[in-house]
Amino acid sequence: VQMPSILYAHDDDVFDNPNEFQPHRWNEKNKSQSMTETFMPFVAGRHNCAGQALANVEVEVVVSCLIGKYDFKVDVEGEEKFFITYKPVGTRLTAIKA
Repeated sequence: VQMPSILYAHDDDVFDNPNEFQPHRWNEKNKSQSMTETFMPFVAGRHNCAGQALANVEVEVVVSCLIGKYDFKVDVEGEEKFFITYKPVGTRLTAIKA
């Protein structure tokens, strides 16, 4: 499920007068935790992070090197957490040289 950022950027519960241009709302004394968590301008679209493609390639290279050199076994089975993505919390792997 995706939602255009314009929708949460105009949320009355997070921003006072969301339809007005108020750059001072981002001053340190005015900024709230919910504002910081809601505002994600470079998550997707054409203004996405410029280095994301390079970072994705680096992750693929590192993970493939690790999988090629080591066998992994699960020592501690953690619990599954879901927020935006899947995240195994408390899981511990042991790497054994292949």
